[in-house]
Amino acid sequence: MIEGCMLIAFDWTYLYVNEAAARFSHQLRGAFAGRTMLQVHPGLRGSRIYDACRKVMKERVPRHLESKFIYPDGQIGWYQISVEPALEGIFVLFMDITQRKQAEIALARSNRALRSLSACDEQLVQAANEPALLKGVCRVLVKKSGFRMAWVDFAGAGETARQVAGFGLKAGHAGPAGRRAAAALSRRPAQAAIATGKVQALQHILTNPALSSWRRAARRHGFQSIVSLPLRTSALAFGALTIHAADPDAFNGEEVRLLSEMADKLAFGIDSLRTRAERDLMAEAQHHHAQLLRHGLEESIKIIAGTVEMRDPYTAGHQQRVGELAVAIAREMGLPEDTIEGIRLAAVIHDLGKITLPAEILSKPGRLSPIEMQLVQTHAQSGRDLLKDVRFPWPIADIIWQHHEMLDGSGYPRGLKGAQVLLESRILSVADVVEAVSSHRPYRAALGVDAALRKIRQGKNTLYDSAVVNACLRLFRTGQFAFDSSNR
Repeated sequence: MIEGCMLIAFDWTYLYVNEAAARFSHQLRGAFAGRTMLQVHPGLRGSRIYDACRKVMKERVPRHLESKFIYPDGQIGWYQISVEPALEGIFVLFMDITQRKQAEIALARSNRALRSLSACDEQLVQAANEPALLKGVCRVLVKKSGFRMAWVDFAGAGETARQVAGFGLKAGHAGPAGRRAAAALSRRPAQAAIATGKVQALQHILTNPALSSWRRAARRHGFQSIVSLPLRTSALAFGALTIHAADPDAFNGEEVRLLSEMADKLAFGIDSLRTRAERDLMAEAQHHHAQLLRHGLEESIKIIAGTVEMRDPYTAGHQQRVGELAVAIAREMGLPEDTIEGIRLAAVIHDLGKITLPAEILSKPGRLSPIEMQLVQTHAQSGRDLLKDVRFPWPIADIIWQHHEMLDGSGYPRGLKGAQVLLESRILSVADVVEAVSSHRPYRAALGVDAALRKIRQGKNTLYDSAVVNACLRLFRTGQFAFDSSNR
């Protein structure tokens, strides 16, 4: 709907001006009578409206444009202007499109805020650490959303704030002093946002007298409005995200609501990354502590094993060799590495209980009497009794306790059968027999590996677990395992 109308003669004098057109020009209708366009508005020379009128005067072809204007009360409005050729000169027609433009601007700003929100979500997913998240969010606000600058400040000592990330203020735009000045200015609304926990917005920086201290930086870096959004965990603000925009009135209504939602997500992301970092540090510390404990445990077990072998020189290295074979069997059976580690540690101290036996029995060159044999057989129980109160990550005491049990119940000390015997003990039992038969003993010469393998093959399914025996036989048959002769 046409509201304003002007008729301008070829000599640029006004022939007719209606009330709406005069209001748009901030003049009374009487001010136009007998005067030219540049007499009424000298500042129009070189403007888009003046150039359009001049071209229509000359070319007699209609032209259309949109123009923003400011009402006397300071409100901003928009007109669609059509310049049409007329017999006497030109018609200048005005149509108020303020509501449409405001709706378009509001939609564009909402879309910009939604882009910002989406880009922030991407950074929250992708960022591996806090500095990367902060820098990434600032970068996408400038690169993808079209803001001039973006900064993140964290609360400092007292009422100060310290900048931790930023994007948009490049070295080529200002020297060090200019960058420091811009950063100092950006901290003012950030400090207020942190202190109050509320959004701080500065608008119309180039025209608002109260913001005159900002004008130099605003002109240099191309922004006219700023918003600082608090970053909160619970009710406390620990920082602020500050955004600079080129529009004089960029931050209103829906856009601020969406940007505040983005700031809340950013704060949650920062808190989550910090929690994760603390958890990782704790896990690393716990892992280091566990490694120290395990190292101490292994050293203790080595000392225990050494103590046993000092009392029984004829079986020196027996426990170590049993451990090597037991580990090879367990790995051949596909057992988990953690289980294999427990088997290894149990194997290297499986004869711990022998420290309770008289040395003369351990080193006796002849066959043991029945009473002496019964005494030797107590070493499995003694080993368990010595270790039962030690808190290992594996059932070490029980593995040692059961390593002389047999599937058919003929073993000792408790005559357990089948599945009653731990798999670890069944593996240790086979490894123990193979090493003992193949090695030298005080009461006999070494019988060799072949004799040892025949013994476990004969006892398969009755004395020894078939899966364990088969794994052991495969190791020797394929050459995957052999005892180190230097330790025998």
